[in-house]
Amino acid sequence: MATVNLSPIGNGQQFFLSTGLPNNGGFLNTYEAGTTTPVATYADSLGTIENPVYIQLGTDGRPPSEIWIVQG
Repeated sequence: MATVNLSPIGNGQQFFLSTGLPNNGGFLNTYEAGTTTPVATYADSLGTIENPVYIQLGTDGRPPSEIWIVQG
C-alpha cells in the first residue's frame, strides 16, 4: 500500500479534441517529472487499486475513476 495524494490534474476534468468534441477514447499517461519513465497511479485513496499505465478516457472525455499519485 502506497501513500497517495489526489492528482491535481484529471479528476473531474473533461478533455477535448481540437474540434471541441470530447476526447472519446483518448489516453492519459503519467511519467516521472522530466522523464519518459511511467509512474503508477491509483484509483483509490488507499493506493491499493492500480490504474492501467495508460488511462483511457470515457465517451465523455473524462477518466473512468479518480487518479491518485504516489506522494513524493
